[in-house]
Amino acid sequence: MATPPIGHKKGRVATALLNILLYGLSLNLLVFLEILGRKTHALHA
Repeated sequence: MATPPIGHKKGRVATALLNILLYGLSLNLLVFLEILGRKTHALHA
């Protein structure tokens, strides 16, 4: 049972979009943590 090209293409696109989404979320998380850290340092100062 070979998968149709269209379905395979959709799967690849979905995987790529998921990877981009995860990458963006991780970047946002890093920025958020850095801002949170700065605010914490500012509060302690």
